[in-house]
Amino acid sequence: MSYQFYFWLHIISYVIWLVAFAGSLICGIKIRIEDSTPVQKRLIRYERLLSAIGSYTGAIGIIISGSIMSSMSVGPPWGWFDVQLYPWLALKQLLFGIIILFLAIEIKRNIILKKYLSQQKEILYSKIKKRWRNAYRISMIIYALVVLSIFLGILKPALS
Repeated sequence: MSYQFYFWLHIISYVIWLVAFAGSLICGIKIRIEDSTPVQKRLIRYERLLSAIGSYTGAIGIIISGSIMSSMSVGPPWGWFDVQLYPWLALKQLLFGIIILFLAIEIKRNIILKKYLSQQKEILYSKIKKRWRNAYRISMIIYALVVLSIFLGILKPALS
C-alpha cells in the first residue's frame, strides 16, 4: 500500500480521537446538568463507551500508520527519525508514549467503573459519580495531549 494511504489513516485516527473528545465533552456537560440518577448512569455508560472507542481506535490507528510510514522508503525522509533533525517529532513521540500510559490508567478506571455500574444492588450514586469523574479527568488529560500532538504535527516547530 502507498504512503498516502497510511498518511490518511494517521489523519483519520486523529480525527476519530477528536470526535470522541467532542462527544465526551458534550456527555460530560449533560451528566453534570442532569438531575435524574438513571439518566446520569445511562449517560455515564455512553460517555465511557464513546471515549473508549475513540481513544483505542485512534491510538491503534496511529501506532500502526505511524510505524508503517516511518518504515517506508517513500514519503518524507523521517524514517526512524533523527532526534536532532526533527525535535518536534521526538516530542510528539514522547507525548504519544505518555498518552499510552494514561490510556492504561483509563482502561483500569473504566473496568472498575463498569463493575460499579453493573452491580444489581444499589451502590451509592456518589461513589459511581466519583469514579466517573476520575476516569473522565484522565480522558481530558489524554485529549489535551492529543490536541497538543496534533498542533506539533501541523506546525512542525523548530525546537532548539
